[in-house]
This record gives sequence, C-alpha cells and structure tokens, in this order.
Amino acid sequence: MPPVIDSIVERKIGKKVKVKTAGVSGLISKDIYYSIFYNEEIKNIIEWGPEYCIISAGINDTNKKMGAISYGENMRLIISILLRYNIIPVVIEIPYYDIHSSFNRMDVITKIRAIRSMIWTGSFINCIDSYMLSYDEMLTKYNWQNKVITIRRNQWNPDGYNDTRLVYIDDRMHLNVNGYYLLDSCIAMSLIYYEKTRCP
Repeated sequence: MPPVIDSIVERKIGKKVKVKTAGVSGLISKDIYYSIFYNEEIKNIIEWGPEYCIISAGINDTNKKMGAISYGENMRLIISILLRYNIIPVVIEIPYYDIHSSFNRMDVITKIRAIRSMIWTGSFINCIDSYMLSYDEMLTKYNWQNKVITIRRNQWNPDGYNDTRLVYIDDRMHLNVNGYYLLDSCIAMSLIYYEKTRCP
C-alpha cells in the first residue's frame, strides 16, 4: 500500500504535497545520523529541502540495547541538523513491539552482544520506556517541544503488538499493511494540525 500522507494532507489543507522516502533498514540511531553525511540516499534528504522530515528510529536501538542515553544523544544530533536547515523533524515514538520475543529469537552471538550491551548501558530487556524518557528529557532540555512533532504511540497504537486491530506481522515487531496505514494516517493528521495552528 503506498503512503497516504500526501493525499490526506492535500485534501485537508488544499495544498499540493509531495512525499519522498529514503532510508536503510536495520540502522540504529547513531548510524542514521552518520548516514546524513556518508550515505548518498539519506544525504539527499537535506538537498531535497523538504519542509518536514519523518524520522523512524529507536526500534533497532532498543532491540540491540544500545542505551537510553546514547539514543537521546543521537536523536539530538539528528534533530539539530534538520533544524539547522529549517526542516521540521517529525519523530515517531518507539512503539510497544514484542521486545521479549525479539530478544528470545536472537541467535547466540547476537544475544551475547545484546546482553553485553545491557551490562554496559544498564538496559533491561524491555527498555522502550527508558529510551523514550531520554528522548523527552532531551526535548525539554533544548526547548524543542514546539519545534519537533512527535507522533506518540498513544495516538495510533497504544496497545502495541497486543492491538486487536492486528497491525503487526507475525514477528510482532514490524508493521503490516494495516499498521502502516494507521501510522501514515496519524502522521498526516498531525501535520495538518501543525499546519493549521503554527504562526504564519
């Protein structure tokens, strides 16, 4: 299913909208930041000069137990460079995927690395809330609450992988077609609200 963000926003605000996508599957937030400089596909986002940039980062950080402090700092770096180019960051809050099941499915080497990271960073297996707390504290510290649009999971998927609407594929980590439709619709409505309420 193609993204529905453009069609919903166009219909509601009467303005032509163009959505472009770029990204590399499996990256942690640190890799996403460095990709802005070294990955041609992601580097092009800045060159496009978009008004908004949707950032989906954190699932891989929590899955690999990279640390809440590290996640908050990497998100700060990503957001700061977008703001420097007058691009409004739209950050998707880490959803409640089945993090325990994902941990249990890891092969031995990957699991050992995750456990080692948990020891180094003080992460629990279910560390999603601590990572988002680090993000929220970072927003407050830099007074970015009104400069960054955060798509909260409660807006579209409050029950995570237990959502009765069945929005995840069988691994209960990645969204299915219905899940992406719900998320895209929520992003679109958030952009519409921001466009209608921000100062001219």
